[in-house]
Amino acid sequence: MTRSKRSFNAAMVAKGKNAKNKALYFLFTFAILIMTIGTSTNSLLANWGNVQISQAIFRNRELDSILLGVLNGKKTLLSDNRFILGTYYLGVKEYTKAVNVFTSLENRTNRSSIVFYQLGNAFWEINDKSKARDAWVSAGVLRIVAERKFLQGIKQYNQGKQEEAINLYEEAIDVDPSFSKGWYYLGSFYYGDRTQWPFSQEMFSNAIKTGELEHAEEILASSKISIIQGDFVMASKLIEQLVSLKPENVEGHVLYAWVSYKIGNIDTAISEYTIALSLEPNNKWTLVDLGRIYFDQGEYDLAVPFFEKALLVDSTYGSAKYWLNRVNSEVNKMK
Repeated sequence: MTRSKRSFNAAMVAKGKNAKNKALYFLFTFAILIMTIGTSTNSLLANWGNVQISQAIFRNRELDSILLGVLNGKKTLLSDNRFILGTYYLGVKEYTKAVNVFTSLENRTNRSSIVFYQLGNAFWEINDKSKARDAWVSAGVLRIVAERKFLQGIKQYNQGKQEEAINLYEEAIDVDPSFSKGWYYLGSFYYGDRTQWPFSQEMFSNAIKTGELEHAEEILASSKISIIQGDFVMASKLIEQLVSLKPENVEGHVLYAWVSYKIGNIDTAISEYTIALSLEPNNKWTLVDLGRIYFDQGEYDLAVPFFEKALLVDSTYGSAKYWLNRVNSEVNKMK
């Protein structure tokens, strides 16, 4: 799967551009609310699909952040608004029409667990319970396969096989494009390379659009998008929420420290790096980052222990060697 094929269609939904689109937006919202809080005979309406969509609505998300697009190809699930139409038919109880619409989406390009899930709902309402169960099984199977590939990717990554891990993450979202963790981990991987930041932003945006990320993950993804866009003040506000919500999150403290330093909050940066090191004492990157703050402040005696400890953790770590040599050079100039 190429990067261009992983992009959400920018014109997927254009809420509010004209009266017709506004009407469609409100009809769709109303339809989802009917399905979510109505008196359907199908108890499975409380399943993850409607729950996530209804939660997104109640959090006042934009419509294009509520709907789940399928990215296994140049077209998206919503490229012709068929998913919206099918969901609308469900909401107004025109179930046969809903079946026809969702069945038309059931192909290689538009295969997604949410399509099968909604197709199952439509079949159930016309009392074709056998086909309903088959569709729900398909939805579940897609998610199970995606989860399996994702976990295989985690295993490969932990073994240092990054390329294999990336391929498996990509396969996971190929199988089920509404699988948020696949997008999130791809975004996290490419975030480590600034030349890939635009791509990382796209992956994080796709993860958020699924509506399935945990709250802490969503905050972290949003903060990294703000960093990529150069809005460090917004990033700082978001990450502050994260470390308050998840004080054990090392990445949150490191990111908060980095952003704080970027906007001139030196004391906060030092404090957050110190907290991060209390949670992961042998993180060579954090050790060097904290040492660099002291170096920039001219406090060389405080910087040296962090560079030296980073070298104890990894004697080949070039960044620690570089900054230790810089300290020695600056000290010699003062003699």
